[in-house]
Amino acid sequence: MKAVAVDPARRSVQLVDRPEPALAAPTDVKVRILDVGVCGTDREICGFEYGTPPAGEAQLVIGHESLGEVVEVGAAVRGLRPGDLVVPTVRRPCAHPECVACRAGRQDFCYTGDFQERGIKQRHGYMTELVVDDVRYMNVVPRALRDVAVLSRSRSPRRRSSRCGRCSSGCRGSSATAPGRRRPGTGTVRS
Repeated sequence: MKAVAVDPARRSVQLVDRPEPALAAPTDVKVRILDVGVCGTDREICGFEYGTPPAGEAQLVIGHESLGEVVEVGAAVRGLRPGDLVVPTVRRPCAHPECVACRAGRQDFCYTGDFQERGIKQRHGYMTELVVDDVRYMNVVPRALRDVAVLSRSRSPRRRSSRCGRCSSGCRGSSATAPGRRRPGTGTVRS
């Protein structure tokens, strides 16, 4: 399976091969990535200003704005089925019991800063063919919004909080080329 990854130690950005992910929990959902947006955050990660690979790994798969199609669901998943369109959530909660925001599922307001972010901080992103994640991080998108849904994640951080220096500083969620083919008239990549 192909993915675009940065290797901060080697200061390289590469097209890499990764194993296909499998469902590991009954609440897991496997998603085929259809579109990936590329914004200023991705540009900065590719410029090695920041971006942290998962623990024990040298590379970080980039891409935190995406639209995907559900291809498989775990036995305990309700409300999603193969064929549904989803925009996965980027930020994952910290593990600190005293962080009221993360314990309430509001990790965008994490008090500790120890959250993880897909494609940015300690979790692989969406610039790949398939991902697996928990159903609680999937946001169903109506088919009528297929052509614009990838932009929905890039707009939301500015409305939620001014604490995010990256997204509130002018990121417009612009898109650029990644694995797959480019949609005519846009920079969003469609596979």
